[in-house]
Amino acid sequence: TKMTDASGRKISKASLAEGDLLAAELDEDGKTLISVDYSSNAIRTEEATGLTVNRKKRTLTNKAENLSYSYEKESVFFYDGEEIDAADLAPCDELLLKLVGDTVWSVEVQAYHGYIVVENTDAVKNGKIQLDEAEAVPLTEGMQLAAAEGHHTVTVTGSNIETRKDAVVVEAGEETVYDLSKAQEKMGVIIINANVKDYKLYINGAAAESPAVLPMGEYDLVILKNGYTEWSQHVTLDKDTLNVTAELQKDVQYGTLTVTADVDGAWVYINGEEYGVAPMQVNLPYGSYNVMLEKSGYQSYKQSIQISSQTAAIHATME
Repeated sequence: TKMTDASGRKISKASLAEGDLLAAELDEDGKTLISVDYSSNAIRTEEATGLTVNRKKRTLTNKAENLSYSYEKESVFFYDGEEIDAADLAPCDELLLKLVGDTVWSVEVQAYHGYIVVENTDAVKNGKIQLDEAEAVPLTEGMQLAAAEGHHTVTVTGSNIETRKDAVVVEAGEETVYDLSKAQEKMGVIIINANVKDYKLYINGAAAESPAVLPMGEYDLVILKNGYTEWSQHVTLDKDTLNVTAELQKDVQYGTLTVTADVDGAWVYINGEEYGVAPMQVNLPYGSYNVMLEKSGYQSYKQSIQISSQTAAIHATME
């Protein structure tokens, strides 16, 4: 059997390898090989990348470059001397195609891909990931990115993290884990503008001070100060600086003042304001008061009193 290489030189049968594409001449019985020729004009070789495999249609296509190839069930795909499945190919692979007409009969992977396995994607809200200069895609749980062997740049963005850019090395046929559990959270500042000083601030139940540097997110703010009612507000920190205005209201406590007299019909005045006829009870905020009782035919009765508990009493002796 005559055997020649692509240059027309004679070769031995040991030169044949699985996956080679060649022109074979058979004798009349169709079973005996007369010649083997690698130099047939019908066979052409092309380098290609960016091809997507459709196993159902048996096609290799690159829509961006308007390329489309078909392959047969008998077509062979090789990487590193071993046969692989067509589905194992990724668009980033660099391929050497051997064709007859528009049909690919042999595919040799010259540069194979590996995978970047992205873990803990739930740590990033509204996350997107970009491989080198490709278009960014949303982060999904358990996602894998096929990448050519070598060095790559991975960029991750999210509403709760600072933009992260990392160098990743991918080995052919191997998985490289890219972990987002320690992605640097995006930080912001909460500044409290209160109408009082020397207050106690609590953020999500923990003591804090203003300004407070915190990861982006939602927070419950509480301010306490003696003599004032508790102030609270739920806020969303979604920008670099969040200014919060806190207007604390004074905590007004009341006590019940009971006013009696040793005569009936005495009028009661508190801080100069008429309140009624003794005996009587009146609720007053804590503080100091001037109480006066008057009745025709009697001298005015005057007394100052400090209300600082739930009850207080005055008994007037009219003369």
